[in-house]
Amino acid sequence: MGFCFPAALGAQLALPDVPTLVMVGDGDFAEMVKLFGAHGERVEDPTRVRPALEAAFASGKPAVLDVIIDRNEFPRSVHAFYQGN
Repeated sequence: MGFCFPAALGAQLALPDVPTLVMVGDGDFAEMVKLFGAHGERVEDPTRVRPALEAAFASGKPAVLDVIIDRNEFPRSVHAFYQGN
């Protein structure tokens, strides 16, 4: 999970009253976190990202959203980053 997950944990510990959000591209964990009592949701429709984020924050639990994207639809800046441009 690299740096993002531990950094988010540290941020949450430092500022427990502030919601913490981290975005990573590590895999399909939404179903697994439900087994541990967290909020998990798979999002395949871009119009459902905002409602899924709202539901995650409203749950009051740790949450994982698996947001499925089409790599051919990356924003130009992200695509350029991965192409080394």
